[in-house]
Amino acid sequence: MTQPHQGDGAAPRGEPATDAAGRSAVGRVPAPAGGASRPPAGTQPRSVLYQPTFYRSTSGQPAPSAGPQPPVPPAPAYPPPPPLQPFLPLPAPTSPPAAPPAPPDDKSKKRRRGRGRKASRVPPPAAATVPEQGGAAPADHPGTATEAAAPQPGFTIENGTMEPVGTGRQKVRARSSLSGGRWRRLLLQAGISVALLVLIVNGLFRLAGKALYDPPKPPVGANYPAAGASGYAVRFAAAYLTWDENKPGVRAKELELFLPSITDSQVGWDGKGAQAVRGQPVAAGVTARDDNHAVVHIAADLDPGGWTCMDVAVYAAPGGSAFAITSYAAFVACPPVTAAGVAPDQRENDGQLAEDLRATLDTFFRAYAASAPELAQVVTQDSGIAGLGGAVSYVNTVKLFVPVGDGADGSRTAEVRVRWQAPSGGIVLQGYRLTLHQIGGRWFVHRIEGGVETSDVAPDRGPLPTSPSPGPSPGASSGPSARPSGSGSPGPTPTPSR
Repeated sequence: MTQPHQGDGAAPRGEPATDAAGRSAVGRVPAPAGGASRPPAGTQPRSVLYQPTFYRSTSGQPAPSAGPQPPVPPAPAYPPPPPLQPFLPLPAPTSPPAAPPAPPDDKSKKRRRGRGRKASRVPPPAAATVPEQGGAAPADHPGTATEAAAPQPGFTIENGTMEPVGTGRQKVRARSSLSGGRWRRLLLQAGISVALLVLIVNGLFRLAGKALYDPPKPPVGANYPAAGASGYAVRFAAAYLTWDENKPGVRAKELELFLPSITDSQVGWDGKGAQAVRGQPVAAGVTARDDNHAVVHIAADLDPGGWTCMDVAVYAAPGGSAFAITSYAAFVACPPVTAAGVAPDQRENDGQLAEDLRATLDTFFRAYAASAPELAQVVTQDSGIAGLGGAVSYVNTVKLFVPVGDGADGSRTAEVRVRWQAPSGGIVLQGYRLTLHQIGGRWFVHRIEGGVETSDVAPDRGPLPTSPSPGPSPGASSGPSARPSGSGSPGPTPTPSR
């Protein structure tokens, strides 16, 4: 029979094995050497070694062994496990004393309001549960109870660290009032695109054609009724520049129509001398100050005295329905003569064509002066030329000039100077420009016009401005309203422009 292994706690042959306390050792694993205790219940040993097991037969005798038993190695010494630590709540984190807060600005206020609204919608963290002391640790963290502990109440786990709830800045994403669904964003983008397109197109139109948006402003006084004011001022000048010491009441009565409220019925005339206007004064221009006020320039041929110019202020009611003289008349200098700058004609004359046209032009001017039926034989059908109706009679042609190469497609231009005899017997020289068309080998007059500039008449330099002619006749008042400006020497002055 095989002898049982005589190790620690083994009984003599034929006796049941017992431990030091007298307890049966059958079916039990001997305690490790060195007095080490077994691992606590519910845990696994770090290493498992072979332990021989002794069985006891029901008859009280040791069970027979199948063969010799191998020697049992000594049991390893297991260090005692550390005692379980209770789960204690972590102390609240401490932080250094905060600096006094800076005065908030408008942007920080808006951010805080946005965070407050967002934080109100964040659900509170789930309540943390603490396992009871001595309970089994989670399977994914064996052997360490603190690593498997759930967060304590009032704490949360962030990035593997337990942090108190409510500390630190909450990351809140501000929600824009323009945010919304997909279609809302598309509509907003479309509106912005249209607005930008309108701005770009409007800018291009302003650069390319600014007149379409900003029409030019009319000049000052563009709506002043110049024609009506000129006629009113001409009538006033005829009454103002005419007087007779033998009939002083006639002048006063005529001026009363224009100045009904003036206390001086003669408007500054001392009642001496006699003066008249030859013909009628003429309006030489209007200088408008606004739509209701202007200065009218007037020229009159006085007897005695000659041409004299003066200015008078005229008020026009809205729409030009009425007018009023608002100033004393003032003699001014008439427009002076200036150099015209017309250069002498350097073009070459086509003498042969001029000789061929002379007979045709003699017939034309003779019929043109008398409006004779022969006029239709020397003019084109669409010319529309009418005669002078016998106002003058043709004398002769003084000069006929046909520029070389002037005209094309059977059309030429001729400059002519002719002499007319007036019914009074006097003869005058005048100049014309004729346009001629060649039809069937013959030349016909198609157009006649005056105003041909020539250096024979146009001054090449302007003389010194001439002084105006004296206004009133000798013995007239020397008051400010009747005194002409400049020298009082008699003599004609230049004809004013109309």
